[in-house]
Amino acid sequence: MKINWLKKKPRPLPANTICRNCGTQTVGRYCHVCGQDLLAGEGLSFFKLIGNFLENAFALNNKTPITLGFLMVRPGFLSIEYRKGRIKRYVHPVKLLWISTLVFFALLISRADFGGSEKNKTEVDVADAQQMAIDAISDSVAKQKAMQIMNVVPDSLFTDIPTTQETSKQKKTTVEDSKEIEEKMLTYLSRYAPYAAFLFIPVFALLLMVFFWRSKFYYVYHLVFAMHFHVFLWVFCAFFLVLFWIFPNLEFPGWLTFLLWIIPSVYLSIAFHRFYLNQTRWRAIWKSIVISFLYFITVLLGTVALILLVLKVLGVF
Repeated sequence: MKINWLKKKPRPLPANTICRNCGTQTVGRYCHVCGQDLLAGEGLSFFKLIGNFLENAFALNNKTPITLGFLMVRPGFLSIEYRKGRIKRYVHPVKLLWISTLVFFALLISRADFGGSEKNKTEVDVADAQQMAIDAISDSVAKQKAMQIMNVVPDSLFTDIPTTQETSKQKKTTVEDSKEIEEKMLTYLSRYAPYAAFLFIPVFALLLMVFFWRSKFYYVYHLVFAMHFHVFLWVFCAFFLVLFWIFPNLEFPGWLTFLLWIIPSVYLSIAFHRFYLNQTRWRAIWKSIVISFLYFITVLLGTVALILLVLKVLGVF
């Protein structure tokens, strides 16, 4: 797979092969001590500057489409390439995981915010209008009854009775407090959810190490496999978040929804069969089911713990 329009055009090496960064005499284009390009800073245009920024900060270069293409359509291939030592030709798993996690959770939080804000605002406006109408009717009825009773009952009995306006103010204060807590909770979750997702990945790798102990792989290979699989999950889910954002009324039939739900499990079983060499297809399938279930329970408990921690910080309980 070649992406010609993303490839950098080769430039001739300078006559002086001394690295301007560390002063080392080099052989070739890159310094073997500090790694700096001998042509760094020479003939740098605006677009090249932006390209360097995207490459260093977000791993967006000619390796990105190749890496994502192999990741999405060839389960386990990138992990096998890493195990064989072919690493530099693809985006590094850690950088790929970091960028995909940030993008996915940014889309998820924005979807949860923008997708529900207008609806919630409409529901709140309707509820407020209904409450105002009920309060107005209650005030008029209460005033009529009060005028009739006040002639018989002493005024001291009404001093401790809360009025309808006071009750409505208390309800409004409660609603505003709940909204404030919800907004703060969303802020905390959006800030710490990506870090929590990173903490779950070593747990997934540990499950792989336990279930595939006969492979005798180092833990780092299980960890690389776990990172590649999570990148697949983030990209897969992010695609549908964008799809539903563009087409908010889009609905899938039941059978298609079921197929979409089992795609990650099918992907995982195929990746198991390819990456762990001693695994038959059926063994890879049942292990993918068991590991997915255990990992789901772990993520669920971790999510509940994170929500409880956020509520504790906000002083809800």
